[in-house]
Amino acid sequence: VLHDIFCTSMEIPKRLMCGEMPIIPKVTFPAIDIRDVAEAHMKSLYLDNVVSKRFLIVSQNVSPPAQQIAIWLNEEFSRKGYLISTIEAPDFIFKLLSYFSSSASAIIPVLSKRPKYNNSLFINTFSIKPIDTKQSIIEMTYSMIEKGFIPKNF
Repeated sequence: VLHDIFCTSMEIPKRLMCGEMPIIPKVTFPAIDIRDVAEAHMKSLYLDNVVSKRFLIVSQNVSPPAQQIAIWLNEEFSRKGYLISTIEAPDFIFKLLSYFSSSASAIIPVLSKRPKYNNSLFINTFSIKPIDTKQSIIEMTYSMIEKGFIPKNF
């Protein structure tokens, strides 16, 4: 985390780490480490073949489901006193919750969808091997603890 302002990409790790997600929706989140984005931006200043092009900058062609993120965080942080649920809920639970919660309502269109991406243009053009998503999520979570976005349990 490079700043002291909470942003959307911090939402899921924070909610999981703080026990605010006792059940996990069947959703995926395309992810990329900010260090890879910064490297691509720096390289774009010197590459002629990127002018007027758009690049899909994601670390994996198939994003991990939220439950996988919870499992990674649980593996890393449960021994440090964090209680992280890894229980994936059926879609109908969130459809029901959507009548009472705007955050549940917001995920209804993407429930149980597993979009595929093609990041080969990004990887080949910039010669970047994206940082592993698991590593990125865990390092971001440690940074969020360090910055005070997640209470420290250790």
